[in-house]
Amino acid sequence: MLRSLSARMRPLLLSRAGQLPVRAMHAQQATPRSPLRWVIGLTATLGAGVLIWREWTKEVSFIMKVKLRKAEIAVDQRNYEHAARLLETVVDDLPSEPTEAHINVLNRLANVYYLMGRWDDALMCFRSCVEGFLLHGRSVRDNAIVEMSIKISNCFSHEGHTEDALAGYDWCVSVMLEKLKSTENRSVEDLCDIIALLGMAQEQYASALEAAGRDADAIPHRHGELFAARELVRLQGSPATASLVLSLNRTAQTLSNHGEHKNALLCLQEAVSLLPAAKLPVDDASVITSNLASVQAKLTASEGRT
Repeated sequence: MLRSLSARMRPLLLSRAGQLPVRAMHAQQATPRSPLRWVIGLTATLGAGVLIWREWTKEVSFIMKVKLRKAEIAVDQRNYEHAARLLETVVDDLPSEPTEAHINVLNRLANVYYLMGRWDDALMCFRSCVEGFLLHGRSVRDNAIVEMSIKISNCFSHEGHTEDALAGYDWCVSVMLEKLKSTENRSVEDLCDIIALLGMAQEQYASALEAAGRDADAIPHRHGELFAARELVRLQGSPATASLVLSLNRTAQTLSNHGEHKNALLCLQEAVSLLPAAKLPVDDASVITSNLASVQAKLTASEGRT
């Protein structure tokens, strides 16, 4: 089913100069160490891919809509196997030349595979979506394509292609930084989308570098992630505080692993001070408090040796 769809769309990305780098399409990344909270700034979630789920319902049949709604309910219930089966039947019925609305259906299936850890299937679907959107005239720097490129990198990361993953994240970060420089006449919502995608890319980039044992190289990307989180708080207020707290915690872990215990402590002290506003689950808050005590002990020990 999926192979025939992919064949119809033709793999354009690897032959188009000036678009996604070849290595980026073979990218992969480390498993996220904590829940992604960048969704606060997006009109999407990492799992559902709603960022590109716009006015699609007008172009799909009633039967498709029913199946899609059932699949959405199954995802909410974390019954991913059932959701995948429903979406596979919808994808089987897609026309030979899908519209953007039909490509969005395939994107929904890709995200379910992603949640299930079916990296090969998710990768094939995401790549077909990107190829399809390019065929329909979307820019390779479109937010939706960048979001899927981050996920493509994650898929390859789970399969061990670290250097290719890093190339993918690097491309995504550079695209979003370029967009951030030209934010005139953008709505707050559009600006938040850009910042949130930048934060996602920076977070995943840093995690991949850490998984490769390159903590020092990860530090600038943790700071980039932290910048994005602070910007979302500035633009959105308290609803984005949870994202900032988690970013502070991840940045502190990276700094501490590199021996920068004092800076790590500052991050964790700020994170703990924001916990009441962040309203994180008790377990997450406890981990951050525990990390604060651990880093404090490491700092005391290192100062005692000097």
